[in-house]
Amino acid sequence: MNCDALVIGGGPAGSSAALLLARAGWSVVLVERKAFPRRKVCGEYLSATNLPFFDELGIGDRFRALAGPPVTTVGLFAGRTIAHAPLPTSRRGEFGRALAREHLDGWLTEQARSEGADVRHGWTLDDLSADGDRFVCPVRTVDGPA
Repeated sequence: MNCDALVIGGGPAGSSAALLLARAGWSVVLVERKAFPRRKVCGEYLSATNLPFFDELGIGDRFRALAGPPVTTVGLFAGRTIAHAPLPTSRRGEFGRALAREHLDGWLTEQARSEGADVRHGWTLDDLSADGDRFVCPVRTVDGPA
């Protein structure tokens, strides 16, 4: 398969890159080793600075509808000492919120696909090599050759 861009990994960074490149008219293939939805251990907190970007990507309304309540304060507990501070808001006065990665990652790859990216779950690559002004990246299903 030939493409303008091969994106390796369907997490937030990879799927956002694939989405934006596809939206710009590039031929994009995104390969992700795991099948989605997947549970992923992470803090799941997304700061308010992400919200305008989510709107641009087309998932802002869905994020706001399903994410947890606004997180307005951060706290640090050390023995009997407790320190807390207010968190900043976005320019629109919104606070950051938490959402499980199994939702966020899936939505972003759906958006990338809807913009024309070829999204392949259960795929990986074994090699990357230069061939003149191009790169050769053989991809395969996790279970065997493509």
